Amino acid sequence: MKKFEGILLCSDLDNTLKDSNGDISQENIEAIKYFTQNGGAFTFASGRPPEYFAELSTQFGINTPVIGLNGSAIYDFNIKKYVYSQKLDSIANECFEYVINHYADYVVNACIEHEGTIYEYDKNHRVVNNNRLIAQYEIFKTVEKNEVFFDMSPEMASRFRKEMLSIDAYKGKLDFVRSWPHCVEILPATGNKGGGVKALKDYLGNITKIVCIGDYENDISMLKLADIGYAVSNACDELKDCADRITVSNNESAIAKIIGEL
Repeated sequence: MKKFEGILLCSDLDNTLKDSNGDISQENIEAIKYFTQNGGAFTFASGRPPEYFAELSTQFGINTPVIGLNGSAIYDFNIKKYVYSQKLDSIANECFEYVINHYADYVVNACIEHEGTIYEYDKNHRVVNNNRLIAQYEIFKTVEKNEVFFDMSPEMASRFRKEMLSIDAYKGKLDFVRSWPHCVEILPATGNKGGGVKALKDYLGNITKIVCIGDYENDISMLKLADIGYAVSNACDELKDCADRITVSNNESAIAKIIGEL
C-alpha cells in the first residue's frame, strides 16, 4: 500500500494554493506531485469553472476530477465530461427577482454559471432600460444554472447574505456563500463545496480520509465535512473558527506544509 493511498486532499485555489501574487510555489507543485505519485488523490475545490483547471491538472499530473462552481459541478478530465452537476431550481428565480426588486441599486454585475456556460450582465443593462431588465430576467428563468453570483460592496454583500439566510422559504433549498468579500453566490443547498467533496468521495469509491484546506466563507462546508479541515493563517475568522487545524499562510507553501504532516 502506498503512503497516501485512500486520502483525498481538496484545496481551494485563490489565496490558499496560490500566493498573494497569484502564483503557485515550486514547493507546492513538488509536494502535490509527491502526494499523487504515492497514492494520494489531490484535487481543486474552487468557485471557478472546472475547465479553468485543465492546464493545472496536466501540470501537476492530477488524475482526480475537479470540483468547480463552489461545489455544484465536478468535471473528470480523464473522460472529458461532467460527472456531477447540482442545478438551481425554480425557487432561485424567485430569489433573483427579490434581488432585482430590493438590491438592484447596489449590484455591480450579476453572473449565471452552468457547467461551461457563463451569462454575465452589468449594472447598466439592469438600471438604464427596464426592457432589458425584463429580458434579462426571462433569460435567467429559462437557462439551466449551477450558481448565480452578485457583485456588490463588501458591506452590502454581508447584509444581503445574512438576509437571504434568514428567509424561511430558502432554507434547505438554497445556500448563500461568499468566495470573496464583495460577492454573494446563490447555490443549491446541496451544491456547495461540502456537497461537492462528498459527491467526489462517492464517485471515487476508495477514499478513507478527507483533508480539505481553504481561506474563506465558501470553504466552510467542506472543512466541516472533512476528517481534517485546515484553514490557512490568512483565512477569515469564520473559517478559522470551524477548522480543525490552522496552518501557515498561502505565501508559505501551505499545501506542501500539510502534505508533510500527513
